Amino acid sequence: MNIITTNKETWEIAQQNEYLVWKNSPDDCDDWNTWWMRNFDNYSFLKNKTFENYMEVGCGPYAKNTINILSVLDKKPNIYLNDTLLSEYITANKSVKNLIDKNTHLYTQSLEDINLDVKMDCVVCINVLSHVYNVNKCMDNIFKILNPNGILIFGEDLTNEEDLISAPEILTDKMHPIRFNEEEIRQQLNTYDTMMYKTLNREQGRNPRAHYKTLLFAGKKNEVL
Repeated sequence: MNIITTNKETWEIAQQNEYLVWKNSPDDCDDWNTWWMRNFDNYSFLKNKTFENYMEVGCGPYAKNTINILSVLDKKPNIYLNDTLLSEYITANKSVKNLIDKNTHLYTQSLEDINLDVKMDCVVCINVLSHVYNVNKCMDNIFKILNPNGILIFGEDLTNEEDLISAPEILTDKMHPIRFNEEEIRQQLNTYDTMMYKTLNREQGRNPRAHYKTLLFAGKKNEVL
């Protein structure tokens, strides 16, 4: 099952529903980020790495993926946070605001439209692409903003036709208009030199009814491309 584009209206409805879910959520909500960290082997592949500029796209109200990754790094980089709802989350006093200091830069454009005047040494995109409106454009933009040898950390729950039988509500899920399988996204990840490629089966994933597999990937931007 591959739905890698949707219209702006559908995407805007998804964003509205996203905000309604999170605006009254508790600050101690983990949003599965500890689960992602554990399955990324505690980001052990980042040890001894030094980044000048780091970005989490689709950081959400907590940006706890960033908090977890910062705990691995020896030196804090310049932090760039991206989410179309970021201003609303800050206004709602969500804990993402605790990351904001003089070395933090906020971007509220959609990932399809993001335009930076600096390059990133690391971009984190975890549980994001099911919320966008054009997967290929998002992945192309991530590739563009990464420095040569910059690292992409990517995680996503994957969907196939079998999931439509076990979880038919997928077709009416207003928060996740995008769905794709491993073969579809692997075409985009082939532009990176693999540091980590892991798949979890249905039973190991976060939602066995709706996702036949979960993909966890880390790779370096290939300088030749």
